[in-house]
Amino acid sequence: MKENNKKKNLILLLLVLTTLLFSCGTPSLPEGFDSTEVENRTKQIIEVINTKEYDQIHSLIREDLQPVITPKQLEEGWAPMLDSAGDFVEIDEIVLSSERGEKDVVYAVAILKCIYENENHIFTFYFDEDMELAGLYMK
Repeated sequence: MKENNKKKNLILLLLVLTTLLFSCGTPSLPEGFDSTEVENRTKQIIEVINTKEYDQIHSLIREDLQPVITPKQLEEGWAPMLDSAGDFVEIDEIVLSSERGEKDVVYAVAILKCIYENENHIFTFYFDEDMELAGLYMK
């Protein structure tokens, strides 16, 4: 029961963070971010995600945010979707934008449409000013 509540709280936290980040966005990258660097970083992250090595995926998250989610929770949430998707084919599109979070922290946001053998998935990555992964989401 306690683990169920943790999962529900985690999902709620991710939804709230996503809502907060999307509610204040602008259509371009924030000042100081390089679009090529952001795109290259997103491609590297997708490569790791497609290995399904959840410890490795978890290690990509900014260190102070790692306690929010465990590799096991990532696996429980993502493995069913990635397994049913089949083999990765390509990144179809990358859209870059800016989102303002708490305390006026500005994030570079990359939204990727990825094509898989059986279905497509959308990934959203949030990068802080040091290009560290401050959030990730898959649907």
